[in-house]
Amino acid sequence: MKKKKILLLVQLPPPVHGVGVLNGIISRSTWLREGYEACIVPIRVSRVNAEIGAMNAGKFFRTIGLFFHLKIRMIFFRPDMVYFTFSPVGLNLYRDCLLLLIVKCFMPKVVLHLHGVNIKDIAARSRILASILRRLFFGVSVVCSSGRLVDDVVPVYADTPFIVPNTIEYDPHATGIIRAPAGTGRILFLSHLQNEKGVDTFLDALAILRQRGMVFEARLAGNPFKISLPEVHEEIFRRGLSGCVTVLGGLVDSDKYRECSVTDILVFPSRNEAFPLVLIEAAAWGIPVVSSGVGAIRDIVRDRVNGFVIDGNKPDEYADKIGILLADTRLRAEMGRNARKIFDDEYTLPQFERNISAVFSSVLSSVKQGLS
Repeated sequence: MKKKKILLLVQLPPPVHGVGVLNGIISRSTWLREGYEACIVPIRVSRVNAEIGAMNAGKFFRTIGLFFHLKIRMIFFRPDMVYFTFSPVGLNLYRDCLLLLIVKCFMPKVVLHLHGVNIKDIAARSRILASILRRLFFGVSVVCSSGRLVDDVVPVYADTPFIVPNTIEYDPHATGIIRAPAGTGRILFLSHLQNEKGVDTFLDALAILRQRGMVFEARLAGNPFKISLPEVHEEIFRRGLSGCVTVLGGLVDSDKYRECSVTDILVFPSRNEAFPLVLIEAAAWGIPVVSSGVGAIRDIVRDRVNGFVIDGNKPDEYADKIGILLADTRLRAEMGRNARKIFDDEYTLPQFERNISAVFSSVLSSVKQGLS
């Protein structure tokens, strides 16, 4: 039997970010290569993290090149289905609307996988954009990472989205690195170093803990974004935390695994998220978490089960919950075991692959087409 043709229009590293990691998992998957004839059109208009969300001449010309690359692939590959990780954020929204328009001109079946949230706000702010998105989303299939995120797409999409929870590519048990928490109160912040990710809230909470006389060792792991490294060090110094906070920079692969293996508590006070992979990683490593509750975070972090969830930007509440975990090693161990069970039950790679392959099969067997 002739294999169905699938074109993947997806963000891939560099730079490294959650959506790119998930797209890499799908692009390299055995089930895709064995079950379909696949063609990948990578979206790589940002080369480094500093270019994300900004515009420059290089990005402009790479974007124009992407439009031509996609059109050529659609003409000569003639896919039965296009899988597109659509970004509804910032300038990417306008780029991806044009990409989707090009795709729909050829009338394949279309799967839009949404990893970000912003559509509801866009629709509320602009009737014109809301109307454009309704037209573009008509006749496509939408995938959300959580039922909690469906509300974001309701203003422009009348059908019921598929739900496919995210995953990570590795299982800590297969890394050869043994989980051995430091036990001395090692606290990890693992994300871009920017205020939107809550790095200021994290440092404020640590300052409160220091004032209360609590002993801990904090680690900042991530690349500075919209802030310089000297500015990060200045913020640490200003709060009197120079002796207990270490800035590690960006960590990948074995360096990240080793850091997670000795972490007692992960803190994630982000203010804007959909379904962050770092919390799945924390669950896989059995690390209790103190986190905000935005987006789909409550799917992963269950309050008082495998961590604590805090509403709003409240450093004092973060300090309270971190302090509870610092003082109670048994509670940390119990929440860590609960975290690993949540990962095993819901977020492993085989589960993700079964779910996303089921979406592909369902869409390809349906009568829906990408009509505008």
